[in-house]
Amino acid sequence: MKTFPTTQEIDQMAEKLRMAVVETLSLSESAKVFVGNEEKLFLMALFQKLPDSSHKTSIKFDRYKHLTNFKMMDIGSDEITNRSAIKKRQNLREKSRQLLISTRGFLIKIKNYIFLSRKLKNTSTIIHYAGHLRYGAFVTPNLTDLYFGAKATKDKSLRGKFNHNLKKIGLEPQVVEYLTHLFPTSHLELYFNFSKHRISHLKGISSVVTSIAGIMDDPLLSFLVNNNNSKLIYVQHGGGYGLNKNHVAYQIEEAGADLMYFWGTGDHNVYPTRYRKEYFSSIKSEMLVVLSDSKNEHTMDPFIRLAEIVINEKHISFKIAAHPNGPKFNQKIIQYGVGYQQHERAQLVVYDSAAQSLIYARVFTKRPFLILEEDLKKYVCQSPNGIKFISLLVETKILVSNENIEERLSYWMNFSPEEAQTQFELEAKPFLEHVLNQTKIQDIFQV
Repeated sequence: MKTFPTTQEIDQMAEKLRMAVVETLSLSESAKVFVGNEEKLFLMALFQKLPDSSHKTSIKFDRYKHLTNFKMMDIGSDEITNRSAIKKRQNLREKSRQLLISTRGFLIKIKNYIFLSRKLKNTSTIIHYAGHLRYGAFVTPNLTDLYFGAKATKDKSLRGKFNHNLKKIGLEPQVVEYLTHLFPTSHLELYFNFSKHRISHLKGISSVVTSIAGIMDDPLLSFLVNNNNSKLIYVQHGGGYGLNKNHVAYQIEEAGADLMYFWGTGDHNVYPTRYRKEYFSSIKSEMLVVLSDSKNEHTMDPFIRLAEIVINEKHISFKIAAHPNGPKFNQKIIQYGVGYQQHERAQLVVYDSAAQSLIYARVFTKRPFLILEEDLKKYVCQSPNGIKFISLLVETKILVSNENIEERLSYWMNFSPEEAQTQFELEAKPFLEHVLNQTKIQDIFQV
């Protein structure tokens, strides 16, 4: 069995998976079952987590038979749990802020539980939280979390039948074994609970704006889209979209939607409203490096050397935020993951890739950042806007090479924090405007 199947092989497996579910649940032979290609991304994530997978940042399966996935998104539950460990290392101020956010979220949840159902009955377009900053007045929250209480355990008899049908349909034995135990209860044990739920049977929802992550994280929304045959509109929800047309996960996502919106790198673009645009932490004379994937001792060396220069010559606070799921290092300057406040506060942030998601959060702060990138050939843009995005990064000297990084670092850190922000707004204006002058999703759909 190949560790990473081709796009065509994922397509074939996804169809066989659909047929096995249909047979197991005695559905119509042509039943749609899935919407938006979430099952294909589930399969891809499954292969990334296999013990022999070479995927850099996925936590590999050890024991898995005891696991019960409730929804498609749970295939990444180990990574999600790992991210929550970052919160345990927050200082008192960050924890207090998190408590306020949680309290606000709880109050909004009560409000939604009382009023949202009526609101949904009188709308034709849903803008889901996965396609927008979640607390907008017009944003629909996670419907499953709000309205669906059941989280079934695996039914041994039903799983046995499912296992038989997976084999009969022609999937490889190891894939059958993993799917038998890890396929989510939302689309097997709870399939009819979801498909008959009152929310999934709301009528008149002609368009749903979300992301593939939203569909995977909110099965009730998936069933609502299916029952209404709604137009499915995806919005970019992380970095790298539009910059690599050969990326299989991006291909899967875009192909699953009727229309795909990007944050300045595609044919159709929209303001990146997943990130807040105000109330930032005060800017400080600090420097932060954010790494987008797993590093080994060799690939970490350039960043360690950069840290030594900054600390020894500039006497500036410096931290390297490595990927939470990567290998551990002994240096005190290396931490794992980064919180929004620390990210906002730094006078300068250096990223190792233009595909890093946090770049967009940094754009809203309008504070200095650099991208250390040697090989621009790896960006195979699918749209002229993607080419423009990269070109503007070069033109504004945000994207720099190894030989120029020290000079650009010194340039930004020689300003006071406030002066650095003012100067960056001026110098980076063409790039900032390209990203931030896009139309907002609520204006496109007039909600």
